[in-house]
Amino acid sequence: MKKMQRPLLVTSGTSVGVVIMAYLLKKAETNAVHIIGTNNNQSDYTSLNQYFENIRLPHSITIIKNYKGIDTPEDHFIYQESLFSWYTSKVKEQLPNVCLAGGMKSMSACMYKAAHLFGAYNVFHVLNENRTKDPVEMEQLVVQQLAVSLDMGIEPGWETFRNLWGINVIEKKISETNSGIHYIQKPIAFNISSHIHDVITRVQEHFSTYLVNEYPFQSLLLLPTDKLAWLREKVDLLNDQAWVAALPKIDLHCHLGGFATSGKNLALVRQAAIHPEKIINTQVIPEPPNWPLPDNTISLDTYMHLGDANGSTLLFDEGCLQQQIKLLYVHFKSQQVKYAEVRCSPDNYRSDKMSSWDVLQFIIKQFDDCMQLDVEEELCQVNLILIATRKKNGDMSSISRHLALAVTAVQHQEINLHTNKCKIVGVDLAGYESEETRAGYFTADFTGVHRCGLAITAHAGENDSAEGIWEAVYKLNARRLGHALHLIDSPSLLQTVIDRKIGVEMCPLANYQIKGFKPMVGSTKEYPLKKYLDGGVMVTINTDNIGISGGAITENILLAVSMCPSLTRLDILQLIKNAIEISFNSKQMKTQKIALFDKLIYQNMLKFKITN
Repeated sequence: MKKMQRPLLVTSGTSVGVVIMAYLLKKAETNAVHIIGTNNNQSDYTSLNQYFENIRLPHSITIIKNYKGIDTPEDHFIYQESLFSWYTSKVKEQLPNVCLAGGMKSMSACMYKAAHLFGAYNVFHVLNENRTKDPVEMEQLVVQQLAVSLDMGIEPGWETFRNLWGINVIEKKISETNSGIHYIQKPIAFNISSHIHDVITRVQEHFSTYLVNEYPFQSLLLLPTDKLAWLREKVDLLNDQAWVAALPKIDLHCHLGGFATSGKNLALVRQAAIHPEKIINTQVIPEPPNWPLPDNTISLDTYMHLGDANGSTLLFDEGCLQQQIKLLYVHFKSQQVKYAEVRCSPDNYRSDKMSSWDVLQFIIKQFDDCMQLDVEEELCQVNLILIATRKKNGDMSSISRHLALAVTAVQHQEINLHTNKCKIVGVDLAGYESEETRAGYFTADFTGVHRCGLAITAHAGENDSAEGIWEAVYKLNARRLGHALHLIDSPSLLQTVIDRKIGVEMCPLANYQIKGFKPMVGSTKEYPLKKYLDGGVMVTINTDNIGISGGAITENILLAVSMCPSLTRLDILQLIKNAIEISFNSKQMKTQKIALFDKLIYQNMLKFKITN
């Protein structure tokens, strides 16, 4: 079987012949040779370069500028830093073969250390008693097996170290004729060796003592010390907006009908109507002064009426519904949202052409179509939560219809539980919240939902007291709570929520607008998000109604910081991690999302430059 070809990395001292021998021993599996050496006058790099040019093999010879050899500890440090930087630039695509035979023993030691840290397909030494410098004679020695390779095997290395630097020093060609020879400057900016030592020590301490990780994502353990210190500091609203905007995010509390309620998006949705003659052109209700951060609170009823121009007014039309979904998905992408649970009321959008079931299948298909256009890391996975809307009075049959729809849908989607396909993952008890409409009144209605394994979230403790939350927890077995602003009023209930790992979906903009939490002028209320987080509540930040509230997930996070000035950057990451863990996604998909966020956040932190 033909071996896969890969680069060969070699150190070089005064005798460059060992480089050619190393190549000859691995000739069948080598597609490029890369050599690093010193500026030693005795080294014949020109003839070495000519050899590889003659056989037309891709190669490079890298020389540390103004550096002749290892005579002092400082020289060793310079060489090791240069070699580490050079090595990482050569292992981006595949692990190389690594030869230890060239140069001084300390150079070989550095090369092996690099292989151990960054990875090598095979580390080997050259066994050859004959010191010939003639390539033809060397080839004969290999054929006669008088020169052999002492293979030491694979070094898996650390993938995170391989991606840290690439070559972060300046390369310069010596001349156009010696196209394979480059100079690199001595490293001056970054102490790679020290950083690696810090990371390994940190990881060893973490796993050897079995301490609870203080970092929400494991990859943060691998960051430079200064960035870890930066993450522990309070969020700087003036300078951290770009950092927050770039973070991958989750939105677990987002209403489909509350998007595109005014402005350009509403116009686009209306223009997409298939039957515009059937649409009542409902006027957009003017927003209160200084919206989305009004001087005074508004009632929940007034808040909801701000969305009257959308929702059931438009979304019974297939064209409008399709456009609404497409625009919402594009919005998620622009906000770096990688997973969202969108709440919808299909029964509210039924028409003489589409039943509730048809509407639900249409919504699922539209989100699936959006997701199919994306590659994995850019995709925003969208699942659905069906809304059971309670009212002050009147016909409550829509609750039964939506619950029946959810139960029926679950029977048709079991094969999609562990895929990125859009599916129903839960039911939300929403609508008017008061003593007369607490969760306990709907216990029997939700029996079928429990029986088929669907998760339940309930708007509780937004307008009602902690008693409303108590009923959602104990009588409805809710896995998540919408808003739960009054949970702080009941320490025993708060402890239950912590112990049961019940999620809390907070929506800062809506909570500001409806309930008057600070930093609203004159407010004496303390927004409980930080206390929930510090106490161990699985609290998250969400949008609620993006169009009505006039803010995306990024704006909600930044407002949360204004309302809780002691939030640290690590707190923001913990809020994101909480959202993954309390999502109604399958265990398998949660694991995949944690791995994806771990990777994306780490990459963002490496690119991000700390400014004072």
